[in-house]
Amino acid sequence: MSAGSGPLPLRDDDSPGGSGPLDSERRLRRALRALSAGVCNWNLRTREGSWDDVVHALLGFRPDEPRSGDAWVERIHPDDRADVLARIDHVLATPGDDEWAMEFRVVHPDGSIRWVQAIERAERDEAGQVVLISGINVDMTERRRTDEALRHSRAQSRESAATVRLLLETAPQGILTVDEQGLIESANSACARIFGWPAAALIGRPVEDLIAPADRGAHEEHRVRFFAAGAGLPQRPMRGQRQDGSAVPLEVTINHVATAQGQRAVAFVADISARQAADEALKRSHAALQERTQELERRTAQLSRLAADLTLAEQRAREQLARTLHDDLQQLLYSTRLRLERLGPRLGVLAAPEAALLEGACHELDAAIAAARSFAVELFPRSLHEHGLPAALAWLAGWMREKYGLTVHLSVPAAANPSRKDVRTLLFESVRELLFNIVKHAGVTEAFVTGTVVGDGSLQLDVSDHGVGFDTAAVLRAASASQSGLGLVSIQERLALLGGGLDIESAPARGARFRLVGPPAMLAHDGVPPPAAAVAAVDDRPGGGGRPLRILLVDDHVIVRQGLRDILSERPEFQVVGEAADGLQAVVLAAELQPDAVVMDVSMPVLDGVEATRLIRAQFPDVEVFGLSTQERTDDLHAIERAGAAGYFTKGADAESLIERLRRVPERRVTRP
Repeated sequence: MSAGSGPLPLRDDDSPGGSGPLDSERRLRRALRALSAGVCNWNLRTREGSWDDVVHALLGFRPDEPRSGDAWVERIHPDDRADVLARIDHVLATPGDDEWAMEFRVVHPDGSIRWVQAIERAERDEAGQVVLISGINVDMTERRRTDEALRHSRAQSRESAATVRLLLETAPQGILTVDEQGLIESANSACARIFGWPAAALIGRPVEDLIAPADRGAHEEHRVRFFAAGAGLPQRPMRGQRQDGSAVPLEVTINHVATAQGQRAVAFVADISARQAADEALKRSHAALQERTQELERRTAQLSRLAADLTLAEQRAREQLARTLHDDLQQLLYSTRLRLERLGPRLGVLAAPEAALLEGACHELDAAIAAARSFAVELFPRSLHEHGLPAALAWLAGWMREKYGLTVHLSVPAAANPSRKDVRTLLFESVRELLFNIVKHAGVTEAFVTGTVVGDGSLQLDVSDHGVGFDTAAVLRAASASQSGLGLVSIQERLALLGGGLDIESAPARGARFRLVGPPAMLAHDGVPPPAAAVAAVDDRPGGGGRPLRILLVDDHVIVRQGLRDILSERPEFQVVGEAADGLQAVVLAAELQPDAVVMDVSMPVLDGVEATRLIRAQFPDVEVFGLSTQERTDDLHAIERAGAAGYFTKGADAESLIERLRRVPERRVTRP
């Protein structure tokens, strides 16, 4: 089997007649059988093995027994099995070591032993991974027993020589042999086609004549090393030269053969012009694809900026209109109302019609003032920009109930406040639009808004109802065809451009759920006050039997800090006086707040908990520090304890232990001198 030719077919069809490749295959099959040889293939991608009937019988299998790799391994003699498998493992792990021959014994079910010579070749993919092992298995048992007789058998020699010539002439690769002086001794027809020489004209010619002039010196050195090593060399590319002087890229595999006349090199030569052209085309295609991908990324970034700018521009327009309503229209209306009130006494006692007219005008002005105030708030809810998204959604729930009679069940964590103004605004307006749709189409008086902060720091808002539902695909098609304002399609597109998305689930008579997903990693505060102050006011008033224990919480996860704060705040003996998101903030707040105890996360950005503990304990030795981490505690002291922490606790598992330990801190402080 020569490199690049693929596995030999495993048909046992020896019917006479025919010509061309099929006839050559039959002749090759007959030649292999004459050598008591069979063909086997191992497909490493499918983990399947296959062999022809000759190999099947050689391994001692009955015709009806299945052919599998495990069965093949079991037939190898126990004393030879490890060497055979080790040789295969070496080939799999060694790119370039693609051809080998080995002899081993197989044990038949009746206990008889046969000798097998395996001549194998590995085929690799472009990544260098072996995908196929093909080879010829020859029954060497009788040959070993009668080696001397066979060597002196001229008939067998002539048959073997004919078989070799047949293999050489039908091989799709060029095959040539070279002696130690570098002279070509034999070359097949494929060599003649590759180099443009008649096969006979190649005999006796220096092999360097087939190498590009610039590479001939290096090739000669390579040939000398090859014969000195007395072993095959890895497959390698080189530049060849045809008879007409044109260059041809080659891939050459060289095997070492020792003969009675001296050392010989058997070279398998493949013209890789087509492969190189395909590689170049693939590189050009890949480069063009990369360029188009980069352009698409640039366009996507532009669209993302435009989507953000559009949302912010709408926000600014709403803010300007709301300010105009508040600062101009409402003030004018209110001023007019005051003037009418002042005008009444000057007109004296008005007749009933005129008095009714004046009173009606005052009522209408009051209604106009209220409408302008309500419209200004609807256009630009100040709670969104002054207190964050959760507060704005709470206002929206009350407003929907007051204006439309829709009860909104709201469950949004206080930490669910996106850092980007455009994201906050788009999520708020999207929720409002979806609630409007529920009022108009769902036929219900209740809706649900649920917020969830997921692991990557993004916010999910679910807006749902138990109403009439709808066909999602049909509604989206209709919305896309008549898109105006902030409809479903617009919400989807804008959120996608900002790195989020909108997912819709609905069916007729089964209600609807709209999931708004904001972009990830956005739970930082960008000019918007956090839902709860990061630093609580210091309160030294005694709680219960004395002043509560003042605690500083340090953790880079908002949810963890909030959970600790909720737990500790339920107990009157504790008072959380501050929160920090990294070790550096913890050191600063410890100096500012002078807490009694610090609950310190171990792994944090900027400055980790170990170093922060060391700094705090050095400056404030009376402050107790308690380490907190997701890692399980071991028998040894944790690094944070070696840095001065009074204890180390595992998140979740040791909450009660931490609380109990904190309870003992005031007692220790009282007994200190």
